[in-house]
Amino acid sequence: MGEKISRESLLQSRVGYKMPPQATRFQKGVSGNPSGRPRGSRSLAKIVEQELAEKITVKQGRRRRTITKREALGRDLVARAIAGDPRAVDRVIQLSEIAEENAIAEAEQKNSENGPTLGEVIREIYGLTPGNTTVPGHYGHTPKLVLGDKGPIPPSDGKN
Repeated sequence: MGEKISRESLLQSRVGYKMPPQATRFQKGVSGNPSGRPRGSRSLAKIVEQELAEKITVKQGRRRRTITKREALGRDLVARAIAGDPRAVDRVIQLSEIAEENAIAEAEQKNSENGPTLGEVIREIYGLTPGNTTVPGHYGHTPKLVLGDKGPIPPSDGKN
């Protein structure tokens, strides 16, 4: 009679859909991409960032100035927007809104790093909550004090 073939050897020798030959399967402990990404290779973002940081010389009236490529692109974009290019106008508006949001976020982060705001200090001193803005007054009256995020907003005299 013939030799008995074990179930394992039968499964390993089987070749077909989702069953590549044993010799061509990934080996344990060996990378599937032995060359890999070379060390020190730069991403596209890094390459673009370095290019935009390079300095170029431009003529401005009669003078020559050295500015970064990023600044030159910004100047060109604004010049095209002023000339009436609608796409340039849209892009300048988008970029200015992004810059404004970033400035606000930086200011808020700087304030949070520096400690509490004036409004927070006043709330803590007088034991106020955002809904309760009545500050105990002197000489028998209680002035109404509105506390904004940046500090107290003095009450208006109604003449504005």
